[in-house]
Amino acid sequence: MMKLRAFIFVFMMLMLGGAEACKCMMGDTPMHVETRYCCVEVGGFPRGHDCPAGTISKHLSAFSDCCKSMERGFKSDCRCPKGC
Repeated sequence: MMKLRAFIFVFMMLMLGGAEACKCMMGDTPMHVETRYCCVEVGGFPRGHDCPAGTISKHLSAFSDCCKSMERGFKSDCRCPKGC
């Protein structure tokens, strides 16, 4: 049952990947360089200035932590399933 739930979760995240992208943000301003860095850091594949959520679906919290660890303490605009 757990494997089925995990499969469904990953499948849904992949389906949302084209629709939802994560960014490191400073207020309302997207931080492009930091977004690309954190995306690659957690094993994602950046597209333009975005990090598709589907490519980091199991690492959304790590992406958020990476954004927070930057010098100015940016925030991720993605929701984490277990909270960030």
